[in-house]
Amino acid sequence: MNDYFKDKEPTELKRRIFIAAVIVVAAFFILAVRFWYLQVKEATYYRELSQNNSVRLLKAVAPRGIVYDSQGLKVAENRAGFDLYVIPEDVKDWPKVKETLKKLIDLDPAEIDEKLRKAKGRPKCQAIALKEGLSWEETVKIESYKFELHGLMLDVSHKRSYLYGEDTAHLVGYLGEISEKELDDLDEGEKYG
Repeated sequence: MNDYFKDKEPTELKRRIFIAAVIVVAAFFILAVRFWYLQVKEATYYRELSQNNSVRLLKAVAPRGIVYDSQGLKVAENRAGFDLYVIPEDVKDWPKVKETLKKLIDLDPAEIDEKLRKAKGRPKCQAIALKEGLSWEETVKIESYKFELHGLMLDVSHKRSYLYGEDTAHLVGYLGEISEKELDDLDEGEKYG
């Protein structure tokens, strides 16, 4: 049987094996180049993308203590307050969300658009405050529609309550978000905080 193949070289078979080997080597070379491109050249971009996709920063403010005067009477305390936030990345239907919020808590769609415009450039997974200090009725309405309004989030925060009126706030002190004017007045490169 060995004598049969000696004078007949399977050139067609050799040619097909050679072409198949070239195709396999070329495919592995293309895959290796693509892996290098994704893992080395674009590593920073994809690392940031994955971190933004998996990490969601939530602001957690520590409650302030109860303030007593020299006779032991309460001057200021904390009460629960409800704030409404939106996570733009999770919203599936913006027109429906805006229309529903208009009906439920009389939140104007133009006001929502303005808050989103101001938050432009922030990660889409970061929560944006839509309305602070919701009433109990508004909170219940939002909570009732929670499963229909994807991307909305209620947050329970601590609000300061002054037992002798807001006039005593300047004696006890207050906390608040920095205004646009105060932010603009900061010198170039100066940090707030």
